[in-house]
Amino acid sequence: MDEVSEQAILDNAAMTVEAIAVSRALLDSDLSEARFRAQLLHHQAAISGDASLEEAASRVVRLLGPPGSIPSLGCGAAVLAVSTRLAERLA
Repeated sequence: MDEVSEQAILDNAAMTVEAIAVSRALLDSDLSEARFRAQLLHHQAAISGDASLEEAASRVVRLLGPPGSIPSLGCGAAVLAVSTRLAERLA
């Protein structure tokens, strides 16, 4: 395995951990944690250079909304879209 591929796998793993953390925080109704993790995920996605992944992560951030707000309808589906894109990157 070359170094670029290994780094891509490590980057994908880090984003997967954040996507899982967003999901768990949402299930626990911990919106502060969900927003924090979604911001981290979006930052990592932006660095990855994958425009579709960055857009999917950005959508999660937008749908979660600002602190104190109620997440918009479709937030869970947006997290699923991020997870799907992460899986596609490894296929």
